[in-house]
Amino acid sequence: LYSLGVLPGRIIHLPIGFDHNMFFEFKKYDERKYDFVISTPLKINSLGSHYWLRKSSPLIHETLNKLGREGYKVLIIGEGWNNSLLSNNKNIDIVNCSYREKNNFLNECKTFLNLSLIEGGPVTLLEAIAAGCNCISKNNGFSSDIAIEFPQKCKDIKNIVSSEQLSKEIINLYQNNFSYEKAINSSDLHSYSFNYLGKKIMNILNI
Repeated sequence: LYSLGVLPGRIIHLPIGFDHNMFFEFKKYDERKYDFVISTPLKINSLGSHYWLRKSSPLIHETLNKLGREGYKVLIIGEGWNNSLLSNNKNIDIVNCSYREKNNFLNECKTFLNLSLIEGGPVTLLEAIAAGCNCISKNNGFSSDIAIEFPQKCKDIKNIVSSEQLSKEIINLYQNNFSYEKAINSSDLHSYSFNYLGKKIMNILNI
């Protein structure tokens, strides 16, 4: 917004958070069924739109298909994907669950993927970490901040647009670059909880 000419001091930046009562870890890492999970709808009606390009839906499709063909178990959370060719990949499962059910599925997954080209968050990174997932994210939005704050749980990658390169980078990180010795608990994520952020927002707005 500043680059578009908005005057300094006219923007209040409100932090992003998650509901710690809804997202939490209850299943051990080595008991989880899926290697990778992604959470985003496939909006066919948005073909060619800003959303379609920002979420890089074709790149996600190709990358997940390659991971499935390599033998990795992949879960896709989001509507629309059951109409894609990924539904034919035997190593890929697709669910369209309610928001309240989402934590149950995240607890079945080892590594959360954020492969969007542009993001304003995403809050899904926080939800996944709270649910005990490791995260691999393109370096957009606030993923770099999360990767610095929680290096044992979140790894940043470049905004690669080749599915071949992207899948290789994901596999390399998944196999070699995570430490599982220290788990994230609710106190580590306290500053991102709705309770904490609600008070912070009220202070910013002088309520």
